[in-house]
Amino acid sequence: MSDRIAVKYPVYRHGSDDVSRDCGRACAQMVIASLVRGAQNASPTTSVPETQQSLRARETYEAAHAGAQGPGGWETFPDELVDLLKNSADLTTLMQNSWHVVGHSPSAGATADNDQALQDLLAEIVAGLKLGKPAILNMKAVDHWVVVSKAWVNDDGSVEKIKYVDPAGLDTGITGAGHRYTDACHSEGADYWLIKTSADLADFELAVGNVSPRKYAGKYLAIVPDGVLPAIASKAKKKAPKLPAPILGPAPDVQTGLLEVAADLGLDELKALLDTNPDVQTRVVKDIQGSSQQYLLGSLFDTHGGQGLIGAFNVRTNRVSRFRLTLRSELHRALIGVPAGENLWWTRRRLTTWSLPFYPFQQIGPGIFRRLGDGQPLVYMPNDAGYQ
Repeated sequence: MSDRIAVKYPVYRHGSDDVSRDCGRACAQMVIASLVRGAQNASPTTSVPETQQSLRARETYEAAHAGAQGPGGWETFPDELVDLLKNSADLTTLMQNSWHVVGHSPSAGATADNDQALQDLLAEIVAGLKLGKPAILNMKAVDHWVVVSKAWVNDDGSVEKIKYVDPAGLDTGITGAGHRYTDACHSEGADYWLIKTSADLADFELAVGNVSPRKYAGKYLAIVPDGVLPAIASKAKKKAPKLPAPILGPAPDVQTGLLEVAADLGLDELKALLDTNPDVQTRVVKDIQGSSQQYLLGSLFDTHGGQGLIGAFNVRTNRVSRFRLTLRSELHRALIGVPAGENLWWTRRRLTTWSLPFYPFQQIGPGIFRRLGDGQPLVYMPNDAGYQ
């Protein structure tokens, strides 16, 4: 049994104006818009309080180092992101401008499904959600930020999963004052809302690399509102529950599992897709990184509506572990065309050079893989530099 804890006001997704450098500014934009426009009960057609350009203009590091990235290559480094929220005139007016960075080093001997440090970070995010405020979470061990709007908390206080919105992935061409509170980026479906369990998050390698500012190297990072630390300190530390990994077994009832997710998220697009009763293809895949564990991927597509889904499924819980909506029918068709007996592969690591997570690969040589549908190559050298 788990309780859902959500922000007080909606978080409307706005894509990065420049996907290579504006994710932190987009997240600050979303947080400010949620609190300010929500408190004002603003019309959906009202423009956002701050543009990503105005936020960038307020970054003191770039002002002092014209054209330069932040320390260690960050576009918007953690302290700078906090300052953007603290110095927001709109949040100051609402007395909502008190924020800080929280960081926890991965626990010794931690595993993907049992890491107390990650649970501690998620607990601080949840404490902020209980105050009605979203959090900004660092993802993928690089300068990439997402906004957390909801969490599911177990009876023992551990966090089962979170819901977040990623500012990357959609290039709408809408910048500056063109952003409206009606969510101008909501133009290609709802695949930007993601739900991840704590084990999924550990798989995404949240720990920051060895970059400046050095005090954050090797830690899980988030930006949370002030006032959450007492709530954390008052709780006894509890061991995170172990979550079962997807295993080889009978194919789950994919339709039922996805319907539950659609209800949890309120995703009308997903519900409409499932109502068409599309053909579902499932395939067992192996981990490119060498794990003996096998996973189950599912693919479905509605040719009439022009939308489909790719997901990884947990056969023990009969639930989708993670998924992405897609408009690309060629990916689904490519999966159908692979002989049933051929081994397929996947990687749980989110690759930064191109998207489409969860989609399977064919192996074409030692350590060389090709993604179905578009032929995108991937080289993995386990004894050398990893992915290339």
